Amino acid sequence: MSADFNAVWCRVTGTGTTDNEALLLRRWMENEAASARLFSSLARQSRDSGTREVLFGISRREQRHWRALRTFHYLRSGKKEHAEKEKPVECRPLLQTLRQQYEAITEQAEGYDRAANQARPDLRELLGALHDEELRTAEELRALVGRLL
Repeated sequence: MSADFNAVWCRVTGTGTTDNEALLLRRWMENEAASARLFSSLARQSRDSGTREVLFGISRREQRHWRALRTFHYLRSGKKEHAEKEKPVECRPLLQTLRQQYEAITEQAEGYDRAANQARPDLRELLGALHDEELRTAEELRALVGRLL
């Protein structure tokens, strides 16, 4: 079955996953897994218990996002996706890293929102929830940066 036929079939029947949708889901899963690893690493390096608690909380939330996207990807495609093996996290100053993550998470939230507006109902609900949680994470990061400055 050609990729074009598959895309049309998925759109018409509302079943399966289009190549573009599968690529987006995999990219989002990779981003969520990488964020979870980064925030976990930052939490372990932090000396302040309050900062550590916030960062571990964000890491757990990013892991939940990865699992939700992985589940949806499996239900749509029948293919299991596994988290990448632990990669070393580049050490940068904490405030610089939090600033970069704030920007990345805000961008990810916008991506979820744009995709939700064009998605089928079952994916729309998931992407809308992920959008809201990413915005909450961005707010937590903003507050944490403000406290650390």
